[in-house]
Amino acid sequence: MGTAFGPALHITRPTPTPPQGSPPQIISLCQQAGFSPNVVQEAMQMQTIVSLVAGGIGISIVPVSLENMQRAGVVYKPLAEPTPCAEIAVAWRQNDHSPSIQRFLEIVNQVMALR
Repeated sequence: MGTAFGPALHITRPTPTPPQGSPPQIISLCQQAGFSPNVVQEAMQMQTIVSLVAGGIGISIVPVSLENMQRAGVVYKPLAEPTPCAEIAVAWRQNDHSPSIQRFLEIVNQVMALR
């Protein structure tokens, strides 16, 4: 089944997973919406993904923060609920106790406590 958006769906892939290296969560969301994406190109760098979209290769699911990356011909639209979630982690150098890192970690803990 194709999509009304065009011939391809670009997605990022942190590690190779089936089908065609696409993250199963995104494939599942597409199938729940009534279509199976035809993945013809994958990229890991967000700038590359937006450039592929600008070049007319297809569409992509990207973080909302990329709306600031304006490219001619690229339109960003929010997904209808429910939006997919991704687990993230905080990384810092072991034994680095600088005040800025400590403050950042405090803020992260405060934000996570609100969830």
